[in-house]
Amino acid sequence: MSNRKANGDGTLRKNKRGAWEYRVCAGRDFENKLIRKSFYGKTKSEAKEKYKLWLQNKDKEASIERVKTVNQWAKHWLEIYKKDIITYKSYCNYELYVNKHILPAIGTLRLGDVRPAHIQKLINEKSDFSASALNHIKIALNGIFETAVKNRLCESNPADDVRLPQKTQKAPEVFSKTEIESILNFAPTDKHGYYVQLLLYTGLRVSELLALQWVDVDLDNEVIYINKTLRQAENEKPTDKSHLYELVNTTKTGRSRTVSISQKCCDILKAIPRKGIFVICDSASSGFISPSCFDSRYRRFFERLNATLDDTSTQVRALSPHKARHTYATYLLSGGADLRVIQELLGHSKITTTEIYTHVDIDQQKASIVKLTY
Repeated sequence: MSNRKANGDGTLRKNKRGAWEYRVCAGRDFENKLIRKSFYGKTKSEAKEKYKLWLQNKDKEASIERVKTVNQWAKHWLEIYKKDIITYKSYCNYELYVNKHILPAIGTLRLGDVRPAHIQKLINEKSDFSASALNHIKIALNGIFETAVKNRLCESNPADDVRLPQKTQKAPEVFSKTEIESILNFAPTDKHGYYVQLLLYTGLRVSELLALQWVDVDLDNEVIYINKTLRQAENEKPTDKSHLYELVNTTKTGRSRTVSISQKCCDILKAIPRKGIFVICDSASSGFISPSCFDSRYRRFFERLNATLDDTSTQVRALSPHKARHTYATYLLSGGADLRVIQELLGHSKITTTEIYTHVDIDQQKASIVKLTY
């Protein structure tokens, strides 16, 4: 629905999730760019009331001119440089790292009093965190202080030279050949077996698989086109769970890609009943299913599979759906596929991300060690 002018300085519109959005200009940042804020409600009046409430509390917040501490500036940094600029999910992640890990450590310090040692101490105390989490904390710290320097709130960035702890790269956890055999034998007999089959035969992210439409499937040429993804809906959390996710015409990396599929995968796709425009479809609404629904059905598939296996030693691990993606890449590589090709199939923006699959597993070691001739 197109924007309509409200009886104030903002605009009202009804978004595709059914909520009313009242969008206003909240001033300009230091780069003279407009700062826009959105307020949501089930009705027009509720959205405008939230705006009025924000106005009442606005003056209670520390203005940028009065910013002195890391705590004060970090909140402005999130609001000005992240909110409404990055995806809602990414914003929530930054907000978590700032509020849970950065501010408790250095939030009360004045911006100009923070030293590199404070930053390094903060990072060292999180040494048990994953490499990814540590890197995100570092990115947030750099963002906070770089923008503080640009706004002349401090003279230098103390996070410039922070060093992250060296982490040993663990080999991705994947399904064994025996487990794959059990999965593929049982899947055709199970109502949701094709969920797991498609993951193993395409290597797609769950968000990409759930967004896959029949129009993007070309069985004649044995390819699928990945140009959409399912993501968490932005801004205010809707009360209706069906609105927690939205379909967007882009991928995680922002690039569409073409994925070749095998004849076996084509056969699986041909056998799937077409109940709507999505390959994996909600039979009730003919729309996409949520990641949480997919995960629940995925888990129950393994429960039913293992119930058919009498010997506990043959039970199949219910590895996460993302581990099926790891499995796809690992077995492609061990089968002789080129690393660059795997990068394209997976949609990785950097080859270094794909290189995590270059490990040699224990089965390969055993197969090779018998070749030792002395």
